[in-house]
Amino acid sequence: MECQGGYDNVILVEPHAYGTQPTIEVGGIDIFSSTDGGSTWTMSGAAYATTNYLHADQHAFAYSTSASTLYVGNDGGFYRQLPLGNWLKQNAGLAVTQFYAASGHKGVTASKNVVVGSAITPILAGTQDNGTQLYEGYSSSGSPQPDAWIAIYGGDGGQTAVDPVDGNYLYGEYTNLTLFYSATGSTAQNFSSEPPDTGSQSANFIAPFVLVPNGTQSPTQMLAGGASLWLGSGIQGGNPTWASLNGSTMPVGTSGGPSTGNSNNYISAIAVDPANTNSIWVGYDNGQVWHSTNALSGSPTWTQSGSGILPGTRPVESFWIVPGQSNTVYVTYLGFKATSTDDNVWVTTNAGSSWSGIGSGLPPGPVYSLVTHPQYPQILYAGSLTGVYTSIDGGQTWTASSQGPANISVNQLAWFDTLTPSQPVLLAATDGRGAWLGSPAYNPTPTLTALNPAQVTLGSPATAVTLTGSGFVGGSTVTLDGAAIAATYVSATQLQVTAPVTTLAIAGTHTFIVDNPIPGGGASAGASLTVTYPAPTVSSLSPASTAMGATGFTLTVNGSDFQPVSTVQWNGSALATTYVSGSSLTAAVPASDLASGGNATVSVSTPAPGGGSASATFAVNYPMPTLSSISPTSAQGGSNSATITATGNDFVPASTIDWNGAALGTTYVSATQLTATVPAGDLAAAANAVVTVVTPAPGGGTSAAISFAVSAPPPAPGGGGGGGGALSATDLLALAGLYLLSLRLRRKAAA
Repeated sequence: MECQGGYDNVILVEPHAYGTQPTIEVGGIDIFSSTDGGSTWTMSGAAYATTNYLHADQHAFAYSTSASTLYVGNDGGFYRQLPLGNWLKQNAGLAVTQFYAASGHKGVTASKNVVVGSAITPILAGTQDNGTQLYEGYSSSGSPQPDAWIAIYGGDGGQTAVDPVDGNYLYGEYTNLTLFYSATGSTAQNFSSEPPDTGSQSANFIAPFVLVPNGTQSPTQMLAGGASLWLGSGIQGGNPTWASLNGSTMPVGTSGGPSTGNSNNYISAIAVDPANTNSIWVGYDNGQVWHSTNALSGSPTWTQSGSGILPGTRPVESFWIVPGQSNTVYVTYLGFKATSTDDNVWVTTNAGSSWSGIGSGLPPGPVYSLVTHPQYPQILYAGSLTGVYTSIDGGQTWTASSQGPANISVNQLAWFDTLTPSQPVLLAATDGRGAWLGSPAYNPTPTLTALNPAQVTLGSPATAVTLTGSGFVGGSTVTLDGAAIAATYVSATQLQVTAPVTTLAIAGTHTFIVDNPIPGGGASAGASLTVTYPAPTVSSLSPASTAMGATGFTLTVNGSDFQPVSTVQWNGSALATTYVSGSSLTAAVPASDLASGGNATVSVSTPAPGGGSASATFAVNYPMPTLSSISPTSAQGGSNSATITATGNDFVPASTIDWNGAALGTTYVSATQLTATVPAGDLAAAANAVVTVVTPAPGGGTSAAISFAVSAPPPAPGGGGGGGGALSATDLLALAGLYLLSLRLRRKAAA
């Protein structure tokens, strides 16, 4: 079977009639056919000929009896045999290419290669046995074009690089560090000079090379790894000069290396810090990691990093230096982890002084590639044996993607079109499902517009609250007053939480905020849940009354829904209040509030939010008045009026002098003296009037009475002979009118 029987070895006997010789198909690199049962053979599918050309390395046969057609699967994809023996490729839309690596330009368009009138944005990928392919169909807004590939170099394609500044310069390799380039953005050609390890094939089958960053200018140098680390200068001209950077400290690799099962011990991975090109990391097939901080100085010194910590038996597969964080470097390994504490992903944050394994959340198989997000360095993407895994917490936890290159070996991840760091494009080169472009999903910044309920009464039990807004995701988190609270995702516009009893025991506003994780994401504006005080009620006062002029005392107010912030008020003025319980308050009533009698309004007031007031009446009782004397005690009937002075005790401004039970217009002079005017109507006729002092409620009362004598009015003058006589009718009418007028004035004064 030619020279690759362990790789491509397949046989098929085509169906045939009984008694006829079978046709036998045998596949290796080529296909050989026998129509006489194996006595003679002819080459029916030739990988290196123009006649009956068929891609090399056959792996699968199938024969259709109805169509009399042989179908073949090989390293070139899917073929069927035509009636005359020629072969027709059937790969349109069939994404089964095995890609070793892929890289793209950092900008939008940067190539002399014009397709359909537009300069392409180059993506260059190396494939197993299908050459190095250039993708010409990228558009940031257009639909993917799976068949827009052209080959710029044949055979096995390995690592690739696109000049980040000028996309006309493309770099790739054939096996064992055979390097080539293009200066036109399309067809490639070999370098005129190659690293010394290329000719002796002292390099891995797919050997590492990287461009040396050159600031904002196009790179003019590259690093290539075989047995030694080589610096190539003048790469754009196609005839670079090569110099070893091993110095005196970094080992030169050898073939047939350590007894760990590796076939060699060559350089397997290279990384150069874009911020400091003297800082270079190199990994070997035997797992060793070496670092130099003066690699391009002409006399480089190297230090082995992680000895005794990093895996020492599996090949280093890739490095990733975090942009802007030169001391943070990731390294990934091939092979399967030997123990549960082993790892295939390691990170240093101090330039190699210490290392930590962060791959425990990944499957145990090899990790081929790792990159960090351009804007969020804590987000990691790892290409593994079983697909792409993502960590948003620096490798503490990992999740598998179910999109795109899932359940397939992902040999390389690379950023593409990164002019907008927040929306880069990620390239994935897979081991049999083609190449993929993907943009990381960005979480929106959430908005929080409403709460239901938005108001809860103080002391309520734990209460379900619905948060309404937009941009919510499954990973949205909620804080209440700055502390995390469990949230249930309902939809992109609704989350549900439970406000705890501890929060509802504190009146005031409590703020909810929704936060979406990176990438993207962010925090919403806050929305407030108001915990309100209930309105108080007053049921009783103790005591409910006191005497006017009493000393200050402590008043107890009984009721419900009192709060520590509630206050007792006396006729609208706050008293010094002590909170006893939700049903009892005490307040100090000063003597000054008892200096005058009457009904005082005692209220309990609870402030906002919520709250309110309730009140009850407190009686400050007037004293019972005592009437000792009046002056005068009599008056001549028919007088116009008379002023009475009442003398006694416990008079108050509300006290009145009453005349026969009707209050006179009274003037308060002091607690022992009152004055009042007796109108003429009450003096019109002889009589004995009853005079008392009356103090109204609360308290108060009517004093003992004192008589006031009204004598008969004097006779009217005139009437002949001086002897007087009966009044004339005219006089009587005049007197009657005067009496009625005085009576009216008296009643008006009393009113």
